[in-house]
Amino acid sequence: MNNVVVLFRAAWCLPRCRCMVGADMTSDLSSNPFWDYSLATYGRPQVAEICLALQDNFEIDVNFLLYALWLGSGGYELTETHLSALEGEVARWRAEVLKPLRALRRQLPVDGPGAAIRDEIRAIELRAERRQQDLMYLYRESAELESTTGALPIVNLERVAALFAGDIGPCKALLQRLTELLET
Repeated sequence: MNNVVVLFRAAWCLPRCRCMVGADMTSDLSSNPFWDYSLATYGRPQVAEICLALQDNFEIDVNFLLYALWLGSGGYELTETHLSALEGEVARWRAEVLKPLRALRRQLPVDGPGAAIRDEIRAIELRAERRQQDLMYLYRESAELESTTGALPIVNLERVAALFAGDIGPCKALLQRLTELLET
């Protein structure tokens, strides 16, 4: 896809996105506990590196990893049905906006004349990530999830990994390490 088309699509879509569940997304949610949790969790040592390794090596959506951890920390166990429906809500956004923005950013140099543009695209990409998390949070608010005692974040992470990667065997050690990092 042409880089100009990617930027135009992102610039046009960000302020106009409407969640499939019907909420108006023309302005940021003022309160999104999922986003707050994600910022705090992603900023912890080694978490970002593990999440990005799972994304780059196994095509697992980082926002889904964070969603699994967030709900697991609250005692909610994700079902395959819930995850599949949620994926249906955000797959197009990820494919048409997030992935092209990420690819474009990664093509640009970290230093030199393209660095400033790379930083601007990173900021747009972060806004797009926030939009996806807003969509996910709104879906969660409309979905029926039961709190269960003993719902472990690893169970949720493995279900997310299975959704995106199929075979979780090759990424199981990273998933386990991620849960260990957050237990401390």
